[in-house]
Amino acid sequence: MPSRRGKPPKDGLETRQRLVDAGRRLFSVDGFHGTDTNRIAREAQVAPATLYVHFVDKTDVFRAVYSAWVSEMWERLSLDAIAGGPPEVIARRMARSLVEHYRKARGIRATVQSAALRAPAFRELYLSEGRRQLELAMNRRSARGSLPRAREDVLATLLIVERLCDALANDEVEALGCSAEALERVLVAVLEASLRDAPLPH
Repeated sequence: MPSRRGKPPKDGLETRQRLVDAGRRLFSVDGFHGTDTNRIAREAQVAPATLYVHFVDKTDVFRAVYSAWVSEMWERLSLDAIAGGPPEVIARRMARSLVEHYRKARGIRATVQSAALRAPAFRELYLSEGRRQLELAMNRRSARGSLPRAREDVLATLLIVERLCDALANDEVEALGCSAEALERVLVAVLEASLRDAPLPH
């Protein structure tokens, strides 16, 4: 029976997107292991068999959810840059966007991080999205006429930003006796250094 969200769309692409959105909501709250395909189908208001028209299994849904999450993050960063201003203003805007984006996907990030150590499918997902992000970062540097920089330096920035965002999103910082505001300033400094083509702050 349709819920207050209305009748499910019949179009294939819309149905697939509905399943991805449903998976994202459930994975974000209950993680990968706390979610099953029947729950995803119910949340998307489609028959359980419909999920298998679009996805092989739950891992395939998760792959689509994580890939979409990464794409949305880069779209948000683009909008933050397009909004303009000096590098420090853009960096603060980006930092806020990133932490909010990570906070809304804590269950998804936790799944990727833990499963990537044990399951080859998740390790490949994590690495393939990491490669994609590295290419995006390199291409954006080139597009804005930045000075050439080694891939390892760009990767170091991405990894630092990722870890800082995870720590801030998961409320780890204050639990470790440190200031979240101070760590947010570090995140802004790292992003600003990247925008200015400056070395990473020490």
